[in-house]
Parts: sequence; structure tokens; C-alpha cells
Amino acid sequence: MFARLPIEIIEHILELVTRNDINQVCKTCKSNYYKSLPILYRHLELGYYSHIKQLQQGIVVNDFLKQVIQQHTKQLTLRSRQNSNHWRTHDLISILGPQPKIRTIRFCDFRALSTDLIHRTVSVMPQVYSVEYHYCHIVYQTTTRTLDTADSTFHTSQVKHVMLQWTDFTKKCIPSMLFKNLIRLELGSNRNKYDGVNEMLVDTIYQQCPALTHMIITLPQVSCSVLCRTIAKYGTQLQHLSIKCDSTSTLQAVAANATELQSLCVRATSDHCRLDYALLDILYMCPQLKWVEVKSQGLEKHVHDIVWQVLGGNEAQEMLSKRKQAEENGEPERPVHVSAAGNIWFYTVSEEALRSRSNYLHSMRGYKKQEAFKSIMLHQRDILKIKSRLNSC
Repeated sequence: MFARLPIEIIEHILELVTRNDINQVCKTCKSNYYKSLPILYRHLELGYYSHIKQLQQGIVVNDFLKQVIQQHTKQLTLRSRQNSNHWRTHDLISILGPQPKIRTIRFCDFRALSTDLIHRTVSVMPQVYSVEYHYCHIVYQTTTRTLDTADSTFHTSQVKHVMLQWTDFTKKCIPSMLFKNLIRLELGSNRNKYDGVNEMLVDTIYQQCPALTHMIITLPQVSCSVLCRTIAKYGTQLQHLSIKCDSTSTLQAVAANATELQSLCVRATSDHCRLDYALLDILYMCPQLKWVEVKSQGLEKHVHDIVWQVLGGNEAQEMLSKRKQAEENGEPERPVHVSAAGNIWFYTVSEEALRSRSNYLHSMRGYKKQEAFKSIMLHQRDILKIKSRLNSC
């Protein structure tokens, strides 16, 4: 019965189930095998070298499998099960074909991922758009005997997106793990043991990737002054920006320079300063802003009354009550003032990274649980209402 369904419906159904389920469907009959295999191999993961050899042998005896991989595989995950740079580019070419359709390459769990391996792998993928590093330790290396390819020229200009998630790196790796024509860069959390390297990366982003329009920075050990300098260098070029914020100076730098932003996500990390008026400045002065997200453990300190009044609902009433109580306890009230400024940011830190960090911390003995992050989302209609209220003040 399943095999008689139109191929479009079968594809939609298989996209909603796990890879293991798709694998089981492939084994039911020949018809399901031919219909399900292209979906199963959209994402190819290679780990143990023995699996690579097994797949190489499989495409020799199964021409349909070879055709499916070369035509339908769009995402490639290289996972270091043996903790060494054992990959050879000609092995990848033999599986994926001379002109692979790979759009995303993901490196996972490498204890020593060499920069040479990164570029040699990317150089044989002419259509690759995105390069991701997950739970890796990147080391600088210019040549490796384990990588043999006739063409040593690295054609990497097609890479537009790079993501780092729980990935450490050295100073010498910075130019090699990024790519010159990037338009989107996501620097997720890590536990870098090299002092000052995270900050150095952020401080040199503009020199390495001058074309960025989307920037997400959640690296630890990055000072506010470095963030402000980086934002100022990109200026109106930035369209989407996401950074943590521990002082109003970061928001002021965004407001003064990045006036063409379309999206903003604020992760407030400090309980000692209020960001509500700086955020109002940004909302008022950003004509292209379409949505704003604010994340904090104490939203009542960082979101202004006007915003809560526009949002409404039980949570808004609760926050307004907390703010009123704080003012009654002696916190002075300041008048609404909107300065001539600009814009702020976009995507949030990876939820996967946040969950991993939370699980790790909560597994430690004696860990003191903190209040969970809360968030609010302002859409364009909310932003317009807030601007209207500010104009009437």
C-alpha cells in the first residue's frame, strides 16, 4: 500500500521519520528501496575508515547506490571515530564523484582537526556553501601525507557560511578555519584553553571576512570593547546580528553603527545594569528592524514598561508589577529618552550548545541552580506600536 502512494507523498512522509526508520523502509521491498534510498542518502555520515572502504565497494557493485550518492547527497558529516586525520580526499571523490553536490560539510569530534584537512576537503567540493565544526580541536598544519590530491590549490571562494560549536582553536588557525567570502558566521560557545584566542578571533573577523552580513557571537572571554570595535567596522553592512550583552555600551555601539539591521536577539548576561532604555533607542531608530528577541534571567530589568504594555498578557503584568515594586523600594525612575542611534541583533546562541552546557553543569556535584533564561519576541507589528508610543511621549 505504501509503495503505491505518489512519490511526492512518500518523500513527505519519509522526511518526518528518523534515518533508522527510512533504513527499515528500504528493506521492505524493491519498490520502496528505490524510492527511499535518495532520501536516506541526502545526508551521508562517514566515521570509521572501514565504513568508507565498505561504501566504496558498495558503489562498485550497486550502480543505483552510486548514482543516488552522487546526485542526491547534499550534506556530508565527517566524524573522527579514530581520533586522527585519516581522511584522504581521493576516497571522498571515489564515493561522491568528481563533481559532488555537497552543500554542507560538517566536521565532528576531531581531537586534532588540521587546517590542511579542512581546506583539502572543501577544495574538492565545488558546490559547498556551509562548513561546520562541532566538538573539534582545530590545529594548524600545512601539509599531511595522509591527504593526497593532484590539485593542491584550495578553491574555497564558494563557502559563504561557517559555524563553530564547542570547538577550540589556536591563534595560527584563525585565518585557515574561516573563508574570505563568508556572509554568515556563527561563533558558538566553547571552552578554549588558549588565553586570549577567542577575543583575537573576534577582533580580526573584519580582516578575515569583510563581506559578513550575518554575525552570531556567543564565545566566552570576549570583552565588550572588542565587540564594539567589530560592530563599528561592519556598520550598516550588518543585517542580522546576535551577541551577548553585559553592558549598555554594546547596545550603544550597535545603535550608532549598524543602522540597517533587520533582526536582533539580545542575550543579557549582567544583572548589574539595566538595558531597557538602550533597547528602546534601538527599536526607535531602526527602520528595517523586523523582529527582536530578548533573553535574560531577569527580563524585568532589561525590558521597558512600554514594551510590556504593548505585549500584554499575564507575564507582562507580572513584570510590570516587579518593576513597580523595585521602584517603590528606592530605584529611581528615569524619563523616556530616545537618542539618535541605530540597530541590534538576530539569532540566538545554538540551543544545542545551551542544552549541552546546562546538562554538563547540572551533572556536577554542588552546582547551584540558577534561574532559567526567559525570553520575549517582538515582531514588526509590536515594534511599530512601541515606536508610536514613543512618538507620543
